[in-house]
Amino acid sequence: MAKIGTVNLLSNTKKSINSSSVTSSVISDGVFTIRDREGQENISHIKKGTTEQTNRLEQQDYRSLQKDVETDTATKKAFYSNMAGLTDEAYRTMFIAEHRMLTAEIDENGKPILDINLLNEIDKESDKKGINREEYRKDQEVKGRNIYRLREFSDQDRNNLKQVTYTDPLTRKSEKKYVVAFNGIFNDENAAAKFAWQNYVAKESQSGKIDSRVHQNVYFVHHPQAGNAISELLVAGYEKMFETSFGNVLGMDNSSLQAKELMTKYGKNELFVGSHSRGTLTVTNALNSLNTKENRDDKLLSGTTVKMVGPATNVTHADNVLSVLQTGKERTNREGSIRIENHEQDPVGSIPIILGGNPATMNDNEQNRGVIRRVIDMFGDNSSMHNCYGLGQKQCVTDGYRKNEKDLIMNKEQTIYDLNRNSNK
Repeated sequence: MAKIGTVNLLSNTKKSINSSSVTSSVISDGVFTIRDREGQENISHIKKGTTEQTNRLEQQDYRSLQKDVETDTATKKAFYSNMAGLTDEAYRTMFIAEHRMLTAEIDENGKPILDINLLNEIDKESDKKGINREEYRKDQEVKGRNIYRLREFSDQDRNNLKQVTYTDPLTRKSEKKYVVAFNGIFNDENAAAKFAWQNYVAKESQSGKIDSRVHQNVYFVHHPQAGNAISELLVAGYEKMFETSFGNVLGMDNSSLQAKELMTKYGKNELFVGSHSRGTLTVTNALNSLNTKENRDDKLLSGTTVKMVGPATNVTHADNVLSVLQTGKERTNREGSIRIENHEQDPVGSIPIILGGNPATMNDNEQNRGVIRRVIDMFGDNSSMHNCYGLGQKQCVTDGYRKNEKDLIMNKEQTIYDLNRNSNK
């Protein structure tokens, strides 16, 4: 109905044209007796005679006027059509497209299974670029590109998730939790997989460092990409400003609904929720939606741990909501507080109001890259100040976003409670 109304309004284009002329009055010749000076000056300007030519108006070009109206209307409709296409695509991505839950396929030895199709795609890319296949594969491996087969989880499978054993970087204790991640903007499913295994949990290796990736039973809900960049940004804008701003009247997108459902089912039973970039808005909106008196009294998320990296959301606000859903009270200590990783130069996590506006936990820029280069690096899923969280990638070291390969460990996170408390000292 709104679209029909808009089209009708755009059809109401108006154009007008007008012209005017002055026709003098005819005053017959006669004798005027006026003695004062002002009157004599005025009488001198009066034309006297029995005839006076009437000025004619030119014929108006109504066809040209009609053409202008039609052009204006067509321009407005074309603009609306393009804008409507962008908003339609954003709507489709949020509310109609399937937001699938995925995980790595694992062999009998607990190792992820290579995806032959993905490897073939990489080989085709190397051939097209004229690069040696083996060298190109190594280059993609350095960038952390996913090369493993993914398995989709059905609704029934979601009721039977399995827990993951990992090492907590803050306590260095072994933990066992259900781990679910939510991806950020401009991520296809393979980029979402890459960050699900990079950003959130890892095991302590034989070196004694927490640097061993975990693939088995780490799940992620893939928020699909929109068909164009503007629609993708519109999705993020909706999640940031509107999704739960009016009591869910405008509707929650499919990823936010799944986050809400997973929290409701597993929130008391050792759930770990990880999120990156726009995915932090997904998680925050799910928390906002769950923030009811009933859920606070029930301490619905008493067993939930949340980690946010490069967060587009305001983590302090999200933590306030999480606290009352964990304990029924405001946060008074670091226990249960949201874990955050945020690069000081990451605009998504750091710019206030329109983006995250969060405190920093790192500021690695070993090559002193400038603003323009850093922003260029940020788009996509390769190395950047926005994409080198968690374990990072070897490319992060090459580009200066991590200090060295020894720094590719899970050691950057802090609780938002501690960060805020320290900033107030």
